[in-house]
Amino acid sequence: MNRDYCKPSTDHRTADMMLTSIGDSLQYRQKDSSNTSTASNNGVETDFSVNSETSKYRLSKTEKKKRRYELMAAHRKAFRRLAKVKQKANRLKRRNLLSGGVVDDKKKQDYPLNCLNKRERIRAIKGRLQDAIVSGQRICVDLGLESFMSAKECGRLAQQLCRVYGSNRKARCPAHLYFTSVDKNGFLYQECLRKNVGFENYMIDMTEKSHLEVFKHDEIIYLSPNSSNILHDISTDKVYVIGGLVDESVQRNVTHSRADQSGIETARLPISEYMDRSASGSYNQILTINQVFDILLAYMETRDWSIALPCGVPERKGFVIKDKSNGD
Repeated sequence: MNRDYCKPSTDHRTADMMLTSIGDSLQYRQKDSSNTSTASNNGVETDFSVNSETSKYRLSKTEKKKRRYELMAAHRKAFRRLAKVKQKANRLKRRNLLSGGVVDDKKKQDYPLNCLNKRERIRAIKGRLQDAIVSGQRICVDLGLESFMSAKECGRLAQQLCRVYGSNRKARCPAHLYFTSVDKNGFLYQECLRKNVGFENYMIDMTEKSHLEVFKHDEIIYLSPNSSNILHDISTDKVYVIGGLVDESVQRNVTHSRADQSGIETARLPISEYMDRSASGSYNQILTINQVFDILLAYMETRDWSIALPCGVPERKGFVIKDKSNGD
């Protein structure tokens, strides 16, 4: 995950402006060619339209197809030009990064992925994930809540797990990701295999054991929106467990009760402490699994909740970061 999270690059904005100007010029030409052509000679207008006295000139079907084909070809050419501009910007950025001389694959892992070619990008992703398995921050998704979900909710959970893994692959500082309580004979696992290509080959620790068997009890912090404890910081000595639950029927305190019964510590994200309510929204602090995971990844890199929380809290929730100038 890059630090400039949602900031578009200058080169991409320039390319988009080029594409817009090209499209505008094409529309102007098409409009200009469709109008009746006139010329002024010695102050007197001369009309060159076909049968201008009786009717306007109309294009035949063949000419319309030709015009349509020319317009589509021009658009394809504009998109190819846009792609070349982006490639040139990435090559320039990569050249600046590698200008110090020959760089090994280990150092390339620290570069933004869009600055590497495809082969280097794949190597960098694998290298980062391998390093995360050895020394990364441990984050666990508890998949032992299948009995609380319908078939539709299990399908949505499978999609969210795919987004979680995708975010971890793209992150500059990926986490050591665990999927616990995996039932390979259950419906949820079969949905994960069906909806996520290569799910069984994810570079994570996937086990049928529960998080209570994999980790020590004093290491576990179970994240729950119903907890009274606030998550102020993330520690490498702890493992943070996200409940694998998609609850459209809003069953209250499922994850919190599960943690209390096991006697492990719970915590919630500091949404109320760093965010205010906006003019409209649902004001619901229950987030999806991938949204919570994205917030944790962003905080691991920035160590700033005011930057991390907007990465996962959607605008429809109705929360905005507090204004620091007010002294809150």
